[in-house]
Amino acid sequence: MLKTTVISLLLIGVTRAETISFKNVTLEWKTSTDRNTTTIPSSANLRDNIPKLQTEISVVLSGLVPVLYPKSVSGVPTLKSLTVSNVGLREIKPGAIENLPLLAHLILNRNELKVIERGTFTNLNLTSVNLGDNEISKLELGAFKNLKIHHLTLSNNKISEIRNGTFENVSLQSLNLYGNGLRKIDGPITNLTNLVLSNNNLTEIDLHFPDLKYLDLSFNSIQVLKPGDLKNLPALDTLDLTANTLHHVPEGVFSQSKLVTLKLNYNQIAKIEPKSFDDMSQLSVLHIDHNNLTQWDDKWLSNSPKLAYIFAGFNRIGALPGQAFRNYPQMYSIDLQGNLIKEVSRESFAGLEKVVNFSLRDNLIVDLDPEWLANATVGSVDLSGNKLGCVEGNLEEAFRRVDFVHLEGNPWREDCVEKIKTFLSQWPKIKRIVSSVSQQPI
Repeated sequence: MLKTTVISLLLIGVTRAETISFKNVTLEWKTSTDRNTTTIPSSANLRDNIPKLQTEISVVLSGLVPVLYPKSVSGVPTLKSLTVSNVGLREIKPGAIENLPLLAHLILNRNELKVIERGTFTNLNLTSVNLGDNEISKLELGAFKNLKIHHLTLSNNKISEIRNGTFENVSLQSLNLYGNGLRKIDGPITNLTNLVLSNNNLTEIDLHFPDLKYLDLSFNSIQVLKPGDLKNLPALDTLDLTANTLHHVPEGVFSQSKLVTLKLNYNQIAKIEPKSFDDMSQLSVLHIDHNNLTQWDDKWLSNSPKLAYIFAGFNRIGALPGQAFRNYPQMYSIDLQGNLIKEVSRESFAGLEKVVNFSLRDNLIVDLDPEWLANATVGSVDLSGNKLGCVEGNLEEAFRRVDFVHLEGNPWREDCVEKIKTFLSQWPKIKRIVSSVSQQPI
């Protein structure tokens, strides 16, 4: 009888040791008026080591916490924020985090988690969960069941696929999956409005998110855009396709969409079809800079009345056609810097009424028609870093509708220097003109 009793006690002792989540762990807690740091020698539950206060409390754990066992973080009614970051956490048992009615922020990044098991995050109502910079390769179906959350971060893990049902019955507004090597994401997510998928291995836009407004697909491997790519993203207003491997923008991809901002920069785009951006009634910002475009098409952007910014710098555009900007007569900014434009004429600007900032910086402009701006009113013009030796004709006429001009970094001829000096004394709006001989500002 005595032998049996001893064995039972030993077994109970072993069981308790196996479920100890916190051993030699430093706990820092703080409220709006107080803070303290203590060491947990050995404990199964965080609740036993936090003062019972009536005010909201934030907790940060440091040390080594390999496993969170069931009920290890539970029953703290005033816990508002919990940080268990960089503590070597390898596993969260289902039921470890529960019964925390005020918990809003859960930070579990920079650990060694590999799998998020079914039931790990269930029946919680949170503002944010950060699981970034772990080693997560698998999200079990039901891992987030009945979770209500604004922001979920899963960046810099090893998730190659999001399966349909992963976020079943989850109310989620913002999801960050940056840097996972993701190849496929499947299934709708209720109420999702912001999705970051940059720095993955996606090769096409094949997404079904009816409420999505912001989509970041930058730094993926998307090579081809197809008509209908956005048909299952009806609410989308911002699309970032920066640094993919696009070569062509066909018609029927963006037309009639609700996009406000479209980023196609840092691709290899050599051709944009004339009607690719037609009927984009909400478009305000367009980035097509840092591509391989050789031509500017005056037919682009028909019936896009809210357009305010075009960034088209660092392409290979060699000339501007007549009425180049006729479809958007009033703009805030047109940026064509870093192209190969050699000449600017009145015909190119015909139809343009007003632009606040216009940049032709670092092109190859040799000649400037004295009436080059036609009837356009311009706030600031940047012609610096071109090949201008002089501006023929009346300088005041050339810049009469301009408030501010940048002309530095041009190889001005010496016979033009006196003309420029006289002009500067009468019209001080030019920022700076550099002589090709002295290389000093005049």
